Amino acid sequence: MRAPTPRLASAAVALTLAAMTTGPAPAAAQAIAAHPSWSSLSLSNGFGAAVYDVDRRRLSSWRAHVYAQRDAQTTTADLMFDLYPGLRVDGANLWMSERPVSAAGYDDGRGLVRVVHTWGALRLTQWIITPWTVAAPALVVVFEVENTGTAPLADAALFTLHNLRVGGDAGTTAERITWSGGAFEERGARGLVLARPVPAPDAHAASPSNPYDRVLAGQRLTSVDDSGVRDDAVSGFEWDLTGLGAGARRTVAVVLGHAADGDRARLEAALPALAADGAAVLAAERAGWDTFFARAAVPPGASADELAVYRQQLAVLRMAQVVEPGPGHGQLVASLPPGKWNISWVRDQAYALLGLIAAGLADEARAALSFWWQGQAEAVELDVGAAGVAVGLLAAVAEVADDADPVGRADPRAAVAIAAHV
Repeated sequence: MRAPTPRLASAAVALTLAAMTTGPAPAAAQAIAAHPSWSSLSLSNGFGAAVYDVDRRRLSSWRAHVYAQRDAQTTTADLMFDLYPGLRVDGANLWMSERPVSAAGYDDGRGLVRVVHTWGALRLTQWIITPWTVAAPALVVVFEVENTGTAPLADAALFTLHNLRVGGDAGTTAERITWSGGAFEERGARGLVLARPVPAPDAHAASPSNPYDRVLAGQRLTSVDDSGVRDDAVSGFEWDLTGLGAGARRTVAVVLGHAADGDRARLEAALPALAADGAAVLAAERAGWDTFFARAAVPPGASADELAVYRQQLAVLRMAQVVEPGPGHGQLVASLPPGKWNISWVRDQAYALLGLIAAGLADEARAALSFWWQGQAEAVELDVGAAGVAVGLLAAVAEVADDADPVGRADPRAAVAIAAHV
């Protein structure tokens, strides 16, 4: 039996959905003031997964798959050490990793992370997006800088730092960064990560002219077209903000995509939806999430707070389901990264599946059932854990299946086999 572990769990989500029908908590429990208990904000587009660390004020993880392992020999690598912005105000530089956030959380329950920093007259808002408009492991960070002062900015800039892990060993050896076609290519043993600035920056910096060190020293960035092959290579961009008027805003973005086979042309073909400006990318993703929420049933009689929790948990359920093609399609992992249970357990997925059915999300429920039926039994370790779950599985099959659905006509012996392991 596994030891209890904090989870952003698909199973826990389903239990939360079920709790929507219960009565109010005891008075003693209600007296406890709300407070943060988890400092990581996880997000996913069903292909890749990312984590924003609120305490450390940076993106701290980006993986090319939601699940931990493709098979016993193939572990999903973390492609990022960190990524964060910096600002230059009146000739002084500061990385925002060194300044507390003013606000951090999900964007109105959507699977988008919003982070706000302030420094001097500048308000910097980041929206971190794993885009559902892209059928690939991709990551977009939209930066909006607002001049809240009364005069135009003098000697000001926005910086970004991208410390990726594309090389060998722990991802740091024998990396090479080159500027080509308006984007950085970072290549190594883990394939290619493309880092595209939108729009074009005033400087594209890379090792050996380390952008982290230059900003720390109060300098501007200098463009580098080729880092050469080196260990622990890093890159960054700079957009000049000098002259930004009082009350004015400037929006830019960094788009990251990963191709394990190093094929840039194939990767570029998957990213055209992200070629627009950052504001358009953000608007498209918000609209996509709102369309998803509109498909879900609304619990009758729920309060505004309960509906907010329901909406957020639906987002976690969506992000926990693998949508990439292949044998892993449809599975619901027990935990999004950084939780270590980003693997599929029959028991946990059973609870999550019942949550999907209760929410009326039949397409997602069918995909989860299909993952089970199409799995190779001799390669799957069944961990159900309670007889009631097996009954729930059978009920789920009956609920989702219909005569037009090939999943619904799956061999009933599969459900019996699962029940036999209880």
